[in-house]
Amino acid sequence: MADSNDGNETAIDKLRRAAILALGRIKSKREWRDWLAVEAYCATGRRWAMRMSNSNTPNGRRYADAFAVWLDRNPRFRDDIAKQERNDLMRCGESLAAIEVFRATLEPKRQRALQHPTSVWRAFKADKARQEREEALERAEALARDSVKAGDGTPFNAPVLPPLGGHQSEIILHKDDGASLIVVTLKRAYAKPMLIAIARELVRVSGLTVAEIFE
Repeated sequence: MADSNDGNETAIDKLRRAAILALGRIKSKREWRDWLAVEAYCATGRRWAMRMSNSNTPNGRRYADAFAVWLDRNPRFRDDIAKQERNDLMRCGESLAAIEVFRATLEPKRQRALQHPTSVWRAFKADKARQEREEALERAEALARDSVKAGDGTPFNAPVLPPLGGHQSEIILHKDDGASLIVVTLKRAYAKPMLIAIARELVRVSGLTVAEIFE
């Protein structure tokens, strides 16, 4: 559909022709680049519907009614694409820059497998959720490290100077994967039961799971 009110009729017509050609190819071989051509034209319909409904976002009853009018005027994009496909495709369009970055990080085989907009959108959301979980875990670990203090107020994750002399003991805390995270050097010897009690308390406070004691 050409929109004679926005001064871009020629550009929109080109997008429409490219999208219709892409629709034909999608029927036999659904490739991501063809879906993007369809999305580019559907995006003009979204903008038109937002303008007609005086909406700031593509949401709400008035917007939905206006977009339905656009689909009626462009029946190929209503009838040749399932509603879920179209919705996921337009969601992909809204986050296209981030999705293209995500796809670029994938192995070629995985990239070839992710062609359909619903598959792309779900994979992108799952990856984003994974990154958010990892970032939250890193923040929690940093907070835990900074909140665990020695008797003199020094964080346990700060470098520990060796004692001036005499016997020393070390308690090493680990992450679940076995990587050493905190080394606590005690400046005087303790009996083994006391060291075990200290190690258990450090494990409890820090949230880590393994402690080793070296005397």
